[in-house]
Amino acid sequence: FFGVASYENRKVTDELLSALRYSQQMAMNRGGNIELVLTANNFTVQLTGGGDLRSPAGLRPYTIDFPNNVNPTPATVRFNALGQPITLAGVPLTVDITLTINATNTITIRANTGYATSP
Repeated sequence: FFGVASYENRKVTDELLSALRYSQQMAMNRGGNIELVLTANNFTVQLTGGGDLRSPAGLRPYTIDFPNNVNPTPATVRFNALGQPITLAGVPLTVDITLTINATNTITIRANTGYATSP
């Protein structure tokens, strides 16, 4: 059967997927300027540049720490007012983004729509 690590990686993938969708929705509601910052230890949903946002559960800041055996590849995903992922300069991306949690868990964010999925 599966070890604890595979469950923890899947849980992190699901939490990250949910946070990406929340980030996109917040960007569309607030006129953009929302980002998700993914590090090897956690992720944070915030205003672009570091301002705090509340989580759906009301926690502030919206940061989720990962278990020790989960170490995704760091990345920052920003959304504009249309919910599209954008570059640091604010230009909509033309290629999909893939976030890597581990060898079997990834999340793809579509360039034109910002829709995030995990296989």
